[in-house]
Amino acid sequence: MVILRLQSPDHPAVKNLFQQADHRSASLYPGLDRSGTSAQHLNAQGARFFAACDKTSGQIVGCGGYVSMLIPMPDHGTEISGMLPSLRVAGQGAGTVEIKRLFVDPLARRQGVARQIMVCIEDDARKSECQAIYLETGVKSTAAILLYQSLGFVRCAPFGPYQDDENSVFMRKPLVAENTITEAFT
Repeated sequence: MVILRLQSPDHPAVKNLFQQADHRSASLYPGLDRSGTSAQHLNAQGARFFAACDKTSGQIVGCGGYVSMLIPMPDHGTEISGMLPSLRVAGQGAGTVEIKRLFVDPLARRQGVARQIMVCIEDDARKSECQAIYLETGVKSTAAILLYQSLGFVRCAPFGPYQDDENSVFMRKPLVAENTITEAFT
């Protein structure tokens, strides 16, 4: 089990996880620069970033966060060949966030840590009134893709600076507001 807490991306243990993630990406995509966003850049973007800490040792075993998206989003009301259609989200581009730097130490994998981080991110984004979460991952990151799908993410049109990268998979999940009508009658 882990405890999740807000953490600066420039914490030494988090930066170590970033190095591990970049090394893994380099091994999956030789000759391609698939390194993730730097801690400095995440801080400059005002990232909401979380660390998963082992309850026993206190060691940071996973991390992930999100940033507000400042780029225009593609029209997700249109079906894309080979991808699930998704509903149009009101205010596209506003109230949207992108997942950044989700990674779990290899020794802590298969214990639900990544799922816990994603649920924490989603809850935090929802509390901030975000309307949708987007992410980009690599085509060879099968376990990550399966995790995202199990959490309700669907493939979407390419976006951002990696939209022309044939090694990228793009996904999104609308964050539906809780039904306040039923609350009014209880």
